[in-house]
This record gives sequence, structure tokens and C-alpha cells, in this order.
Amino acid sequence: DWREYSRLDAAGMLRIFTARDDGDLVGYFVLIIQKSLHYSDHYFAANDVIFVKPDSRAGATGYKLLKYAEDYCRDCGVSMLTINTKAAVPFDSLLTSNSYDLAERVYTKYLGK
Repeated sequence: DWREYSRLDAAGMLRIFTARDDGDLVGYFVLIIQKSLHYSDHYFAANDVIFVKPDSRAGATGYKLLKYAEDYCRDCGVSMLTINTKAAVPFDSLLTSNSYDLAERVYTKYLGK
């Protein structure tokens, strides 16, 4: 939804981080940063999408992308970073080895349009 991405960007809520290999895009991490509704003195960052090309997953690309985004968020006052992952393509080991906690399980059901 390019219109919504544009709206979020104009509101200062959208952050896009990229991973590159010799200038070629090999990964990206998109976050939406907003003030918490429940904890009004906190800013939360929630991922919209995170992706690293399969042939770039064996090295430190995902780690570096994650750490760069974390540092950015920390520097701008974000207190909680939430990352959703696909159950079919997990990267739990990367997250748990970087002090992320499994906080919830989310189930989905497609209801059609």
C-alpha cells in the first residue's frame, strides 16, 4: 500500500534499513515507530517486514542489519522493538542470541475478501 507507506513516511513513523553487497540490495528491514498507546511515555518500533536474500543468510548480513536498526532505534528513544517472523522461515536463533524474548504466539486465519 504505497499510499499508506507515504503517509507513514510523511508522519515520521516509517524507517527503512537496507543491507547491501557491493551496492546490490540483499536485505531490508522496515519499521513503524510510534508512541505506545498503553505506555504513553514509551516509543515502540514494530517491524512491517524483514528480509535477507537466501544466498546472503549464511554470513553476518542479518545480524548487521538487525544491529544497525537496533542502534538507530535506541538512539532515537525507542524502548521496545517488536519483530514478527514467518513460522515457515524462522530466524529464532538470531533473535534469541541477541537477547530477544519470545513474548507471544500469533495465529492467523484467512477469511477472504
